[in-house]
Amino acid sequence: MKILNKQELETFSRQIILSEIGEMGQLKLKNSKVLVVGAGGLGCPVLLYLAASGIGILGIADFDIVSRSNLHRQILYSYQDIDLKKTFVASQKLKLINQNSNFQVFEDGINENNIEKILPHFDIIIDCTDNFETRYLLDNFCEFYKKPLVYASIFKFEGQLTVFHLNENCGLKNLYPNKTSEIPTCDSAGVLGIHTGILGLLQANEVLKLILGLGNVLSGKVLNYNFLTTEQFIFQYQSVIIKEKYKIIYLQDFLELQTQQSDIQLIDVRTKAEYLQDNLGGICITNDDFEQNINKIQFNKDIYLYCQTGNRSISFVKKLVEKRFLKNIFIIKAH
Repeated sequence: MKILNKQELETFSRQIILSEIGEMGQLKLKNSKVLVVGAGGLGCPVLLYLAASGIGILGIADFDIVSRSNLHRQILYSYQDIDLKKTFVASQKLKLINQNSNFQVFEDGINENNIEKILPHFDIIIDCTDNFETRYLLDNFCEFYKKPLVYASIFKFEGQLTVFHLNENCGLKNLYPNKTSEIPTCDSAGVLGIHTGILGLLQANEVLKLILGLGNVLSGKVLNYNFLTTEQFIFQYQSVIIKEKYKIIYLQDFLELQTQQSDIQLIDVRTKAEYLQDNLGGICITNDDFEQNINKIQFNKDIYLYCQTGNRSISFVKKLVEKRFLKNIFIIKAH
């Protein structure tokens, strides 16, 4: 565990004198690893205050560049930053706030190709994105690896905030089971800059509560915030996931099992091209081809699913559960 140096003891002295935090609490912050996905309207205040609070490792994932229309709400950036990578600008400015933090930059953002390499190394994931494809990808991953996901979204003059996947609680797909691309983003619906600031600060607050073990975390409940009336209300949602029926098996354990048992039902849920390039054996059935190939699945045997990140395997599990598959389902985890 890292310790606090003399400079940090002075910098964070006003936090440390809080009896609920103290030096041990500040050490928890220094030894925490937090990933912020999206360095835009929500991400900027989150990054600023987490860096200023003393988070030891702060990941910044965003593929975008700074544009003029960002400046009214993305407060890390200024006119001279236009056309520069957000991750680069953000990391440089945050270093001026906290020289003791390690800022890790992921300038391609988060996608199916890199999520497996990046997210396992962080304790808490913060969803500051504005598209549902990335939101559901993060949701599946955090469920798979049991990582808390601090989620927020804004539509015009209302915001929502919650923490998913803490202590087996629900995720985004449990609250919003139907993926949609019809909900407008800030680009099309508009947004008042201060609103992203308010909600981003509330996200950062949930992260600090998680790390420090303070207060009541918004797990299993959603905060709705009306920016025009300042009215807030919290509604409860299902606090325990009705878990899809699957277990995790590590790749090395599966390979050993495969040498001992020849009659294994292994399904590779990647694309045909990925399967042909490299595979563990078995058959290839993608999520898109599930219905056409359902006759190839042996419903009287345990099943082992393999893909690159586990994300596609989880989607495949849901299809099996819908068909009332009664045997054991295993997802093969690379490491």
